[in-house]
Amino acid sequence: MSNQLFSLFLSCRNHNEILEQAARMSLPDLELAAAQVRDEQVADIAKHIRTICTTVGVQHTLIVGGMLHLFSLVVQGPDRNELYDNLLEDLNIRRTQAYRAQAVWRCFGAEFLHDAALHSCFCAESLKVLAEERTPDDARAEAIELARNGEYISAKRAAALQKKHSLRPVANVSQRSRHHTRSRSSRWSFAGAFVRIQLIPAKANSVPDVSKMIADLEAAIAELKAGGPNARVA
Repeated sequence: MSNQLFSLFLSCRNHNEILEQAARMSLPDLELAAAQVRDEQVADIAKHIRTICTTVGVQHTLIVGGMLHLFSLVVQGPDRNELYDNLLEDLNIRRTQAYRAQAVWRCFGAEFLHDAALHSCFCAESLKVLAEERTPDDARAEAIELARNGEYISAKRAAALQKKHSLRPVANVSQRSRHHTRSRSSRWSFAGAFVRIQLIPAKANSVPDVSKMIADLEAAIAELKAGGPNARVA
């Protein structure tokens, strides 16, 4: 039996089969089996472990995000809001992470349910990065295309795609128009149905960096959703 355990990795068997066999083995037998793994087999074993763990992680995130999204619709309204927080407490999930999982479901749920091959091409964190509001749709589309071509999208790769597609070319303008644009862009405001938001650069006379503005806004939104001390409304 000890000779067969790690051959299950090499033949890409289901994780349940691998773990069931490992659970039946004593520690000396496990150590004997591990000692028989050849150097050239280690990379293949690691690859299958990555496939298993990333697939399970992605599926878990999709399940949690989808279920919480549905429950959030059920508890809309002042008399039921507390029920959502109670469920998060039961699941030991922080509100920020719950919203990130729900964003993954909204962005990728339908597509991933119909294409199981994508599950092993992402990790849960890379999907969370790609599901952020500041991530352009083109970044998500490129990530899916790369995955379908056999490339693995790590969290670092997802962040690089996010940054790549967030950059916008700037047209050449005259010195006068550049100064005019700078003075006009020193402040930015938004009027919603409930609040009016005005962004003023932290440093006087500085030209706002759009990506940093978005990051600050997302941090503020996360703080509001989390109900932290900085989210109190005067």
